[in-house]
Amino acid sequence: MTNSMTKYLSKKNKRSSAQKAADLAFIEHWHIRGETETQLAEMLRRERPYTLSRSQIHADLMKLKKQWQDSALIQRTAAVAKELAGLQEQEHDLWAAWEKSKLDATTTTTEFIGGDEPKDARGTKTKVTVETRCGEPAYMRLLLDIRAQRRQLLGLDAPQGMKFLGDSEPRLSFVVRHAHEIETRAVVVESPFNPKDVTGPAPK
Repeated sequence: MTNSMTKYLSKKNKRSSAQKAADLAFIEHWHIRGETETQLAEMLRRERPYTLSRSQIHADLMKLKKQWQDSALIQRTAAVAKELAGLQEQEHDLWAAWEKSKLDATTTTTEFIGGDEPKDARGTKTKVTVETRCGEPAYMRLLLDIRAQRRQLLGLDAPQGMKFLGDSEPRLSFVVRHAHEIETRAVVVESPFNPKDVTGPAPK
């Protein structure tokens, strides 16, 4: 058997599970630092009693990328769930504050009557004022903001737009900054449409 044939692992002499895990950790460590497949193969050749082909290095990199993607998805899902739980708690408190702000406000004032007599000999007059309230608007604005943040986290807001064909193609995009505030931006881009290329009467 020639040296060129003994360089690579044969099917009968596969890496052990421990060797695969060690190679995967090695490839991950150095690939993150910018090493290419060719460089990784050469580095492993110097570190191991066996040599991995570039195709095996590539397969290991694909496995790592799949692990990274799965990990990122799990982390994102957990982060979104945490944010949603926080919004739910804030929403609960705001609803309670909103309901409380709608309750009638009662003010009681007491004044002494009886002229120059000592206070303990005077009479008193009590005045009760009841103010009917409709709720604090600030709480409702905050509740609408929370709902907007929840929709954004869940991706429920589909993009909206309008476009018109002509010499140019204006595209109107709507950017929602808050639930109660909409900003409209018009972006004009060049259009390949040329009215001179069209025969017949002009459109009305």
